[in-house]
Amino acid sequence: MMEFIGMCFATQNVLYTILLICVLLYWCIYITGAFGSEALDLHLDGGADVGADADVDVGGVDLDADAGGELHVDGDLHADGLDADASADGAHVVAHEGGDALISTLRFVWAGEVPVTLIFTILIFMMWASSMMAHSILGSHYTLWMSLSLILPNFVLGLILTRLALWPFVPLLRNVFQSDSDEKPVIGHSCRVVSMSVTEAHGQCEVDYEDQSIVLQVRSASGETLRKGDLALISHYNKEKDAYIVTKIE
Repeated sequence: MMEFIGMCFATQNVLYTILLICVLLYWCIYITGAFGSEALDLHLDGGADVGADADVDVGGVDLDADAGGELHVDGDLHADGLDADASADGAHVVAHEGGDALISTLRFVWAGEVPVTLIFTILIFMMWASSMMAHSILGSHYTLWMSLSLILPNFVLGLILTRLALWPFVPLLRNVFQSDSDEKPVIGHSCRVVSMSVTEAHGQCEVDYEDQSIVLQVRSASGETLRKGDLALISHYNKEKDAYIVTKIE
């Protein structure tokens, strides 16, 4: 056991170990109901509009740029007696390429189908496990510099393993973690508290919906506190809180 712990916190693996501890702590907090399901989700939209304009004057050169994708350059360049008049209109800057690449990467590992935080958790675990396995196989040959040089290949391998690990469970996870912002016809149904408590600030309940058990974000009514295992009645949906209001069933 001590040898395993020592390997976990060896300089070659300590980064992955710290990240793994962080995500495990997150899930412990989430299970207690301190975080809502909005903390799990990430909206992927490659068509986001950005409105920004900038005029920059550098050494007599006027740069007029807007985030919509056009860059205009007008000015006179003087260098060692060489005069040049430059004018470029309609040059397109693809500012969203990086964002599209990120979105494509996330979708590769089923983002949008399952929560991004769950994907990130599995990805970190896969990278940690790969590093630990490499350390175990290579022993003293697995140096810190080798570990650092393998971060990118390890990340790519982790993405592939994460996709394969989630693939059989995507339909189930899609239903379990479906967005609570989509109001469901469960008003009047009974549910059971699955978080440590339900208050006016946080809480989760499990309800049977279309022959499946789903977890909903709920809030208590009239300041009452419900405990884990309590039965409650879903009275209505509060759009401001993005949660269902429940009352305890005595």
